[in-house]
Amino acid sequence: MSVVGTGRAEPLARWTAAVALGGQGRYAAAAALLKELVRDPRTPVVIRAHALVTWASHLRQQGGHARAARVDGRALGLAVEGSAGAAADLPQPGADLCVDLGSARADALVGLAADALGQGDLGASDRLLTRADTWAVGWRPRVRLRWVRAEVALARGDLDTAARESAAAVAESAAAGSRRHLVKSRLLAAVTARLRAADPTARAAALADLDAVAAQAADAGLVPLRWAASLAAADAADALDAGTAAPPGVRSPLRRSGAKPHPSVIVCPTADGGPPGVPGRPSIRPIGSDESHDRRREEVRESTNGAPDGAPRRRHAASIALSVILDRSEARGRRLMGGGGVGA
Repeated sequence: MSVVGTGRAEPLARWTAAVALGGQGRYAAAAALLKELVRDPRTPVVIRAHALVTWASHLRQQGGHARAARVDGRALGLAVEGSAGAAADLPQPGADLCVDLGSARADALVGLAADALGQGDLGASDRLLTRADTWAVGWRPRVRLRWVRAEVALARGDLDTAARESAAAVAESAAAGSRRHLVKSRLLAAVTARLRAADPTARAAALADLDAVAAQAADAGLVPLRWAASLAAADAADALDAGTAAPPGVRSPLRRSGAKPHPSVIVCPTADGGPPGVPGRPSIRPIGSDESHDRRREEVRESTNGAPDGAPRRRHAASIALSVILDRSEARGRRLMGGGGVGA
């Protein structure tokens, strides 16, 4: 969708523009829209609640699970308070965007479950997802719920549940016609397939799926998903070349030192189309000039010489995607992601 010229648009249009900007990794631009919506007393409570959920999702995608939990908590409070005695504003099945107070409550609960997962508290994630299930009526809340269910299952090594939930998310996203949700769902499904692969043929097929998702994300301009898919594919390519089985999980690039450690390697909970779990994030510099673009292209050419389909190329593709994300983030987001920056 076009996100140009949204400054004077209706609150719903500004919120959907912020969602689209986040999917492109344009976190600073999205934050500007979302903060304005949250602070403006004229913004309807339902849009304010959804704006807070989206803002929390973007913080979580950048590694700020504790910050995101506080914002998700504000969203839940608004949704609960606003829906008291407002039966007409409860979930309406079939609504295209699922923008109502019931969906906002579901989204906030799913977000809180993802925040808890990011901090290693799987029990809290389970309880919050159970509460969210009551309110997740429309296709979008249901897909987000399935994402985090799959991620919790992966954290526990329950690959059957992860496969079931991610496959259902793929089907529901395809039926709804949401490209962003479909790409994220396919990425979760491909990660799960890779972890379930028991022989080289299955591992090669899973690697091909991850490469396809990375290409789909690139075509759609979904930079965070391209980053995640490229890193997951690089890890899978390494394992395939080494003839080893896939590890029991996929490590999130966004786990922070403040996150509670967990013995399982988990998929990064984003709940809104951000990067799912992939191996450790590479150390890179944000893109800031034409010279850095040229240098990065040369690095890609040198590292992939003689190995055009190997892990190095995929990791460099991920590095380039991440440098774009850092360049598009606020200073706070860059700090959360380890990319430096000054200011609030």
